[in-house]
Amino acid sequence: MNGESTMYFIDDKKRYVRDIQKYINIISRMKKTIPRVSIDGIYGRETKNSIFIFQQNNNINPTGVLDKATFDLLFREYAALLELELASKYVLTSRAFPISLDMQGEDILILNLILEELSNTYDITVADKTGYFNKTTESAIRDLQKIFGLEENGIVDAIFYDRLWLELDSTRLSDYAGNLIEF
Repeated sequence: MNGESTMYFIDDKKRYVRDIQKYINIISRMKKTIPRVSIDGIYGRETKNSIFIFQQNNNINPTGVLDKATFDLLFREYAALLELELASKYVLTSRAFPISLDMQGEDILILNLILEELSNTYDITVADKTGYFNKTTESAIRDLQKIFGLEENGIVDAIFYDRLWLELDSTRLSDYAGNLIEF
């Protein structure tokens, strides 16, 4: 591999691969030649192909292997897109944590709207938009906790809520970036 150290292999932890897949998907909205990938934590053929094309587009020896040079550029491009800082669409009114099963109100409706939007990016249960934290909402939370490599308790604390916002901002940025180049 020409003396370059490999950062990730197919066997590496799923959360790192998911991060890489998220970076690829956001960048692919700006660079249509890079195919989107499933965010599944598997560094398989689909992810390897996207990395290969990313490398080709950036004059890096195209191997499909995520070496340090490729990762550094991938992350720099992703971080540059995040700096666009899109405005938030929803604001939690009381920020009463933890948020859990059988709670209801405007804050839960906002949480459900966030989960619905995230379901467009992640393979999660689609939460009901009822303003009630029911089993469906809990299932969506557990799905995301599993994807993020967190304890799957179905409870939203302040730290997890902030993580949801980061993910939502990332997906909105991805949509925004895609709209920038569509005429």
